[in-house]
Amino acid sequence: MATAHLEALSRQPTPGVKDRFRSAVAAARAVPGSLPPFWIACALTLIVAHYQLWGRFNLVYKIMGTVVVVMMPFTAGFSRLLSLPAVLWLLAFELVMLANMLVGRYFTISSLFTTASAPVILIRSLPFLLCGYTLGRHLNWQRRFLLFVGAVYWLFAIQDARGFIAGARAQLGRADQYAQTQGFDDAKIGSMYAGAFVYFAPLMLFFAIALFRLYPLLSKGWKLFVIVMQATFTIVAVLSGFGATTVMAFLAIILLAIYAPVKSVGWRLYYLGVSSAIYAVFEFVRRGLLAEGGKGAAGQAFAKFSQLFSSIFWGFAGEDVASSLEVASSSRASLLVTSFKTFLQNPVMGHGFSGVGDLAVGGHSFLFDTAATFGLAGLLPILAFFTLILFSLWRARTAAGASWPPSSSTIFLFTLLAGLVMNPYFLNLLSLSYFLFLLLGFALADADAAALTTPLAAASPRRALHRAFFSANEPSAPR
Repeated sequence: MATAHLEALSRQPTPGVKDRFRSAVAAARAVPGSLPPFWIACALTLIVAHYQLWGRFNLVYKIMGTVVVVMMPFTAGFSRLLSLPAVLWLLAFELVMLANMLVGRYFTISSLFTTASAPVILIRSLPFLLCGYTLGRHLNWQRRFLLFVGAVYWLFAIQDARGFIAGARAQLGRADQYAQTQGFDDAKIGSMYAGAFVYFAPLMLFFAIALFRLYPLLSKGWKLFVIVMQATFTIVAVLSGFGATTVMAFLAIILLAIYAPVKSVGWRLYYLGVSSAIYAVFEFVRRGLLAEGGKGAAGQAFAKFSQLFSSIFWGFAGEDVASSLEVASSSRASLLVTSFKTFLQNPVMGHGFSGVGDLAVGGHSFLFDTAATFGLAGLLPILAFFTLILFSLWRARTAAGASWPPSSSTIFLFTLLAGLVMNPYFLNLLSLSYFLFLLLGFALADADAAALTTPLAAASPRRALHRAFFSANEPSAPR
């Protein structure tokens, strides 16, 4: 009987070009008409945002950023996104910032009209939250979107990776390394690029994490291409010369060993072994190829990571721990403590912030600086935003089992939170915030899909609307 069934399957005709075309048309019809133009506009904005780091296409960058904001309210899924509790908490944080501007405790109301204003950055980044949220339910479009943007970024990252590897071997400092990578003779110009890469390096790391969500959607050939992209992005991130990015990269590797959607202990030990091997390779590079571990931008980043690792896990006595952490964190430890002390002085409403001359706020930790500036009134909405998403992703893992999309979102969120302790990444630079909000949109979609599968969600009228919106999924992509 089984043999007859297999023979019958073998006699079925292979889908021809016309059949595949009809399937593609049917899948396209399942997508609301407002979504493809919006997705395309977001993809192009992400690409020109990459160029804007170098001061090119600045006008196009501003125009595209405005276009996606205008398109957002007319795009399918916008009202659904605004009904999510996590997003409501994020909008509450926006209101806290605006209220503090109105009374002059957070710059002034005139600051609202500058492109670097945090409330402006949040509003201009929200379209990408909607983009990721809607792409999360349309798998074929999600695959096309990430592969297209990833391939463009990868073409530029190849040059960066080659330059950073050469700079690491030559023990070049940051300015010289960036000048050599971009083909400049003047190290002063290279130092300008170093300022841009403070934000571009974590973007590369987050992109490498995000591509894990494509694994179930790709054939073996495309998956190999994605792995090559991930390796390139990770090389750029860890060799960029920033200690914080290096710490985040190692944390992401450890989280991969924990949250990879594998069932056997053997596979989990395999990922843990890979993590240990990568650390050993980095140590070999630092101590071997770099000859003197503290020299060069990459060498200093690796040395800081090793010192931070030793301080936390091996420990020193008394003041040695504090001094070691201070050196390993590039003085961030004392800046973080400064913000924390300011928060303790006014824990409800915070101290406010008047600019770079305000020494009461450390300025190098988004979470601690938010606590110092806005107190619990600003910190609680941000913590609620991340907590709600992580809780839903954890519930998805326990209820439906692990899979790559929610696993990649979980790894990204924990890595981002670590970055927000060490740096003011969130709402600081549009080109980075655009991408962060895209991945936060994916995380929201993964969390929302998990919430729809629970028994309590089945009886909820609001969840019924979400299921109606998400019911038009495209046919599942090849595994």
